[in-house]
Amino acid sequence: MRLTLMVTGLKTIQKNNNLVDSTDKALSIQVSLNGLSFCIQDNHKQFIGGSSIKFNAPLTPFKLLEQLELFIDQHNLQQEFQYVQIVFRNEICALVPEDYFNQDQIADYLKFNSKILKSDFIATDTIESIKAKNVYVPLMNIVNYLLDIYGSFEYRHSATILIDAILTNNVEPSTTKVYLHLDGTYFEMVVIKKGKLEFYNMFEFNSKEDLIYYVLFTMEQLKLNPENIPLEIMGDLTEEDDIFRIIYRYIRHVHLFQFEPSIDFQLLSEIENPYLLINSFSYANNFRDA
Repeated sequence: MRLTLMVTGLKTIQKNNNLVDSTDKALSIQVSLNGLSFCIQDNHKQFIGGSSIKFNAPLTPFKLLEQLELFIDQHNLQQEFQYVQIVFRNEICALVPEDYFNQDQIADYLKFNSKILKSDFIATDTIESIKAKNVYVPLMNIVNYLLDIYGSFEYRHSATILIDAILTNNVEPSTTKVYLHLDGTYFEMVVIKKGKLEFYNMFEFNSKEDLIYYVLFTMEQLKLNPENIPLEIMGDLTEEDDIFRIIYRYIRHVHLFQFEPSIDFQLLSEIENPYLLINSFSYANNFRDA
């Protein structure tokens, strides 16, 4: 979804103590009640920096806006970028096949699984890779604030980016594979079977035992054998972490996701789990190639 307002004036951002034209850059900001992060890409599709902040507990939308204002000011992001995208990450979303989607019943897709208010604005993303709509609730106080700053930007739900990225990068289309995307106290579980989406859901967990319970229960319901179905983890983890160890205890084939070697992670070292942000730039269709 794209929001547009006229913006004038040329501004700059600073990189390596040199002023560079920010209109040759694309910005992606990930927003959730548990934290904030951003990433900047230049017009050569090279990542040139970013940062993250995590909160001790989920914030209210009002407190989140206060933190976002500080975050943007701290990192000098009140600039004119050529492309800006906002990624909302929350559990209030539902995937609806396009053949069954009805705009007049849009609230019904959410109200049975999530608590929504009559005043909530409900948005949709189109996920072309699975011919479905992703129905979700963006934070409109965040949207309105960023509209004042950037004038023109797009926003999407994190599930849209995650599903698209996994399907696009799935190199084993003839097999079944489980993906876990961990970030904070939530994780998303995606199951791809023969190149098609079999399952998606987001879970909140408070312990490693919670996480492995949800994973094993879901695999049991989908009739997936932990002894032979590979599982890939995307997140700020190592093989020494307790979460990895407990997953490996119950699932035989576990791997940590590895980005392409061409990505310079020294410039992204301050971003905790940059998977969504990195893949969000694939939607920057109007961001020119060099």
